[in-house]
Amino acid sequence: MKSIAVGNRSLIQKYLTDPLVGLIVGILLLVFKILPLPLARLLGRNLGFVVGLFMIRRNKIALLNMQFAFPEKTLKERKKILRGMWRHFGRLGAEIFHIPRVMKKVHFKGRENVIHFCKKGKGGFLCSAHIGNWELPFAQYISPALKLNPLFRTANNPYLNKMLFKRRDGILI
Repeated sequence: MKSIAVGNRSLIQKYLTDPLVGLIVGILLLVFKILPLPLARLLGRNLGFVVGLFMIRRNKIALLNMQFAFPEKTLKERKKILRGMWRHFGRLGAEIFHIPRVMKKVHFKGRENVIHFCKKGKGGFLCSAHIGNWELPFAQYISPALKLNPLFRTANNPYLNKMLFKRRDGILI
């Protein structure tokens, strides 16, 4: 896979916050790898909640977006959804090294159709809802013959981006 840099980073981001966040995330990923899946998920959920408390700008944007998406919900209800989102993100991060175990519980509806088209040498588009662990290596579980050209946005932090690419290429399993 090839990464394309997105945006310019300030000197503080480039030389202080990006490497520091990269180091912290790298250490956390190693901790998650060592822990059993249920404990990793629990820790991830709680860490996600704590991280969310410090994401003031992101939280304001999320609450504003939810105000448009859910005008019938109160601010209290939207804040509850926001807290759940941060817990969800934390849990997803904790699952990264446990993907083979997680995949045993995943069911691909229509897998046989994808395999059929792969055998015929046909191309096509595969679309998926963005509701779960988007770092799951779907292609290898649907069909080893499936060649994908995934489309995604790179992470702003180059250290996190490098970790994600290594994970997507199967190096971090």
